[in-house]
Amino acid sequence: MSFRYLGDADGLTVQDVEAAAAEYGVEITDYREVEIVRLLGSGVAREDYDENGKLIEEYREKDYYKNFISASGFSKATGMEVQAEPGTYLYINRKNNTENYWFLPEDLDMAENTDTGVMKDLVFAGFVEYSSFFYGRGQDGDACYILNDEDFAELKEGLSKEFQMTQVLFNVSDAGDTYAFSRELYAKYCNSVSDSMRVMASYDEYRADVDEDYGYGEPAVLYPEHPEIEVDWKYSPVFVPLLERSFVLTYATLLLIFIFVSVICLVSAGVIGYTRSITVAVKSKRVLMDVKKLGAGQEYLNRILEEQLQKVFVLPTAAAVILMFVYYTLTLWQNDGVLTANEYPMIIFNAGVCAALSVCQYILYRCSLKKASRVAFGRRAEE
Repeated sequence: MSFRYLGDADGLTVQDVEAAAAEYGVEITDYREVEIVRLLGSGVAREDYDENGKLIEEYREKDYYKNFISASGFSKATGMEVQAEPGTYLYINRKNNTENYWFLPEDLDMAENTDTGVMKDLVFAGFVEYSSFFYGRGQDGDACYILNDEDFAELKEGLSKEFQMTQVLFNVSDAGDTYAFSRELYAKYCNSVSDSMRVMASYDEYRADVDEDYGYGEPAVLYPEHPEIEVDWKYSPVFVPLLERSFVLTYATLLLIFIFVSVICLVSAGVIGYTRSITVAVKSKRVLMDVKKLGAGQEYLNRILEEQLQKVFVLPTAAAVILMFVYYTLTLWQNDGVLTANEYPMIIFNAGVCAALSVCQYILYRCSLKKASRVAFGRRAEE
């Protein structure tokens, strides 16, 4: 369980959290607060391609406001002992997250306190895995870094409350109504945030000032009483019971719709294939009988009919299965330029669906062939 608030927000205190938990019989454990500063960091923009199809890299001394934690603060909050040498930083990553074309952790080489003008050169020193400090996609304005304590203090000095952030982390017991508690806490959290926190997930203060036609400047609309409504919100809290329930409701609905549509499409394809098979048999009956009178054996006639029906089933099925598998795999790859470990099971599942569809089409083909043989020859064709 985790939520964040900027220094200019009212925020929720530990007493607020514990009072809400007590109302629903939930026990709060391991409550922690972590101090984070938001500094203007450098970076590399990779947004366009040149005429040769190569990705253009544009270094920006001022890129996005990024998140920084002191080494001691991170160690205290997580129980993981980390050290950052002066002038270096560690990038906070998530397990199984992979690099992509658009963002590299080592792109950062400078951070600036925009209130005092203090700037510090920085050098990438490695990774630390901890998912609670991995925001969104973990890149650009969502990126989070660990600084040496002295560097952190130097850059924080004189920083306005608007760019100081506190992240609260805690665990809850299995006892009590954790879902109701999460709903209550979500409503209180939404009502406690400042206007500066009601922004879209991709919003960044610096980019909003310098980019023409900036597309993320609209305020985020919050629904405190309806956490099931998905909101594009930069400071959306992570309340696990809510996320689990929303996941089930959202994806179960989408899955049912998908299954319903896919069954209709599959049945339609089957009806069309079966009807076409009978049509082929009716139109071919006279020709086949003439060939039989010329001395052709039943095995030869069966093979001719089979070849006719295979054109109805094999080519459409093969084309559909191959296109579906290739398109889905390319979609996963195109999202970030890589295939992650979490996406491989999805590819395997897709391959299984393709195989199941192929089996269904084969069964339909055999049934259609038997019926077509009776139509064409007046009896079951010999196998």
